[in-house]
Amino acid sequence: MLVGSSQVGGVSPGSLLELIEPLPSVKWVHFHCADGYYESLSLDSLLDERTILVYRMNDQILPDIYGAPLRLIVPPLYGYKNPKAIVRLVFRRGRAAWLLANSRTLQPGRYHTIRS
Repeated sequence: MLVGSSQVGGVSPGSLLELIEPLPSVKWVHFHCADGYYESLSLDSLLDERTILVYRMNDQILPDIYGAPLRLIVPPLYGYKNPKAIVRLVFRRGRAAWLLANSRTLQPGRYHTIRS
């Protein structure tokens, strides 16, 4: 897959889910990153055919500066903050919750999908 001027490689989330077989009640995936960053994505969005979990870039292992060991790229979601340096995935029934700017109050997350 070409992202910008770089060729990236990895695994489709659908292939990963075939291996781990999450419970049918799972609706959200939470990504925990090495620097403490946290992001959530609906399982439906994760399974979009254009979404990829990246671990290679330009025929080499993904460099740290670009998000090693694992980076998520979700092309169909406008403005989605593609998490880098993913070290843990958690599959949950519950919705995403985000820390609002200038507040410690968690609110339900919302996504706006680009239709192509």
